[in-house]
Amino acid sequence: MCVIPAAMGQANPTTGGPAPVSAVFDDQDGFSALDGAINVAIFEREDRIYAIVAAWNDNGVQIIDIADPAHPTPVSAVFDDQDGFSALDGANTVAIFEREDRTYAMVAAWNDNGVQIIDITDPAHPTPVSAVFDDQDGFSALDGANTVAIFEREDRTYAMVAASEDDGVQIIDITDPAHPTPVSAVFDDQDGFSALDGIDDVEVFEKGGWMYAITGAWFDNGVQIMNITDPVHPTPVSAVFDDRDGFSTLDGTRDVAI
Repeated sequence: MCVIPAAMGQANPTTGGPAPVSAVFDDQDGFSALDGAINVAIFEREDRIYAIVAAWNDNGVQIIDIADPAHPTPVSAVFDDQDGFSALDGANTVAIFEREDRTYAMVAAWNDNGVQIIDITDPAHPTPVSAVFDDQDGFSALDGANTVAIFEREDRTYAMVAASEDDGVQIIDITDPAHPTPVSAVFDDQDGFSALDGIDDVEVFEKGGWMYAITGAWFDNGVQIMNITDPVHPTPVSAVFDDRDGFSTLDGTRDVAI
């Protein structure tokens, strides 16, 4: 173990392996929606820090106060088909966004083939705002919805949803969270897209004033980059695959990060 000299008036810190801070479990100490916990997003409200956890097996989400990381406390939990929530079956991923001083969570629900938007401005009382589903109201790429990425263009807020069963992505205008609207959808082996088979993750990034998305595709063993500067007309930019052009570790690609 290495000992680092202390700053004046401070105790010597030490460095070593990661140290556990706390752990919580489903059906203990008031936690009720952590069975199959699969994804976490962090947000802040009124100087407190919260975690919202998507729980696959519980078909719901748990909100946790983590302002004191050593003592996380349950704040609230919501479940599919209760209290107006209708798209949390197989809750898989949760993303946070803000509109007009309110905080929202968007949850991708694999089994429901849809997404649920939740108002979490008051973390103790999350409320359903809207839900959309595959093959309804113009949505066509939400079958097996499993990942959500949020981005903004020209004062509008969009969600990009990866749908593994559809081998594609759905772009949704969520500027009005109560009325999400389909903007566009792209699919594998159509319109020049070639690496979306079994899409399992999506991230967005900006470069030189252009907005891009990068996706990981489990069955294609590769990643697809697309230009989403115009969300209505996403276009393929490039795709790379395992065992081609010097890429050697893309077999079973699942997650991407920027």
